[in-house]
Amino acid sequence: MGSSKRFEDPNSKRGRKRRREAHSSSEPPKKKTCPETEKGEEAETLATVVYSRVFWLSDFADMGSSKNVKEDRNSKRGRKRRNEDLSSSEPPKKKPCPAREQGKKALKNRKRPASPLIGPPQKRMRYESKTDEVEKQEPKPRPSKVQPPDNGATMNLNRFTGGDVIGQGSYGEVRKVWDNLQKKSLAIKIVSRRTSASAEMSLHLEKEILQLAEESPFLLHSHQSFTFQTCCYFVMEFAAGGDLSNHLKHRGRLPLSSATFYAAEITSAIQFLHGKGYIHRDIKPSNILIASSGHVKLSDFGLAVKRTEGIRGNAGTRGYKAPEVISGKAYNLAADWYSFGVVVFQMVTGFHKSQCIPSDFQSYGLSIHTENIIKELLEEDPTRRLGVNGCIRSHPFFRCINWADLEQLRITPPYFPGGPET
Repeated sequence: MGSSKRFEDPNSKRGRKRRREAHSSSEPPKKKTCPETEKGEEAETLATVVYSRVFWLSDFADMGSSKNVKEDRNSKRGRKRRNEDLSSSEPPKKKPCPAREQGKKALKNRKRPASPLIGPPQKRMRYESKTDEVEKQEPKPRPSKVQPPDNGATMNLNRFTGGDVIGQGSYGEVRKVWDNLQKKSLAIKIVSRRTSASAEMSLHLEKEILQLAEESPFLLHSHQSFTFQTCCYFVMEFAAGGDLSNHLKHRGRLPLSSATFYAAEITSAIQFLHGKGYIHRDIKPSNILIASSGHVKLSDFGLAVKRTEGIRGNAGTRGYKAPEVISGKAYNLAADWYSFGVVVFQMVTGFHKSQCIPSDFQSYGLSIHTENIIKELLEEDPTRRLGVNGCIRSHPFFRCINWADLEQLRITPPYFPGGPET
């Protein structure tokens, strides 16, 4: 024929050239791709371990350059290409939490103000009826926390200045204040309001007694009481002479005339309370005050009860409780007279330890009538105790007391607190 193909050696120069041309012109076989990789990614980085070294193979989507470049990840070009791939790749989107999305949606709906003009007519009518009911409801008047005093002025905390503590106890505290309106010193008893029913009842009972105290000159008078926040305030007269306990500590044994005068005024105060149906249950020298006029003022009615028979409860101060109160038996008015007997004993002897009263009074040099009234007041049998059994005013211990003049404050007190009120 005209021209016959010559046999070429594949290892020759011409054969190697022809083989390279054929290999470059042939298209590479298409690889099957994973569906997860076909989500818009431009480049894909794969790490391969070859001889304990990590290489990065970057496969570009550009059809113009189909070469697979194998680069060292630690080389300059490899670090640059790796940073570009990381910056261009978008972070995977996190799936939102259904509970959080639901909470945001509920919060958005809650904050959205309800409009009466949105929705069908039935809902608008229902909304208008509710708003009309709210508008028709008149606001309830708040209970008056501050009651006007006798002179018609408003009693509140802004009216007072000062506040030195002059007494403390389990109930609260007592402070001395200056009344800027009446221009005189007063005492404010601050009692915390507790949630128990018995505590509220005792506060109400103390308020009742303070209101009745104006009828007796020997009970501490109250100007007003009001409530502020969590405390109850009792505005009372200020006793410039302090309490009887301080006098006994500083002066010791009182003269018989002074002890008789104070005992008579305390007797009148106790009989007034018993006549109104109250029992004090905490008679002691620290609750017996001396006013600026020198007269006695019985105070602190926090443990008082409005009953005269069949009372139970271990109330009072140790050393001044009657035996029937300590034993847990039912007691009556005689419990107050036992406490009064301890006070009389302390006034005439100067004995401070009320917990251990001696049975023999001869070592104190007391008169017969003084010793007799103490024994009758400290009688263990409440039915035979003086004050309940017999008339205490007719006892020889009070033979020099004119009870009519005493209650009219016509008897000169043995002691006057020095200096004007400040």
